[in-house]
Amino acid sequence: MPLKLIFLCSPILLFFFYCLPGNAGDNVEKNVEKNVENSPEGYAEQRETSPLKTPSSLKPFTSDGCSAFPDGTPSQQEVWLSCCTDHDYAYWQGGNSLQRREADQQLRSCVANAGHPDIAKLMLAGVRVGGTPYLPTKFRWAYGWPYPRAYRELSEEEKEQVQKHSEQYWQTLKHPLQQ
Repeated sequence: MPLKLIFLCSPILLFFFYCLPGNAGDNVEKNVEKNVENSPEGYAEQRETSPLKTPSSLKPFTSDGCSAFPDGTPSQQEVWLSCCTDHDYAYWQGGNSLQRREADQQLRSCVANAGHPDIAKLMLAGVRVGGTPYLPTKFRWAYGWPYPRAYRELSEEEKEQVQKHSEQYWQTLKHPLQQ
């Protein structure tokens, strides 16, 4: 069933990928960033003091694999799962829009290098459209932080939180019986 759904949705995703100017999803993100840059001075001051600019608590890293997409083919059921887990790690911590674009390109490259270049293009289209930080989804950019969180560089305190949670995650993988 999931593969049928992928093939039914692929023309729509390919439209976004090939027919819209730039990468799908970029236009919305650029317009939001442009509006923030050109905002009136009072609004800019309000944004600087808003809770969105203060460091908040990062949730521990989790990955749902390839989210709504299969983790592999019927014959190789987890062939690109590690690509998706690495991509989830980047999405969990978030950052600026360039970092998101790089994470998405790394996902495409990883899946293509696993021998599935057409699937890689389809996945890239899906994450560019569905991974925006402006929707309250469980797979949005910066999903480890409370919603809403737009594109922005991590502060030093936030980087420390990422490091701490990363160390805990990798320790769990090395010693799954020790909590």
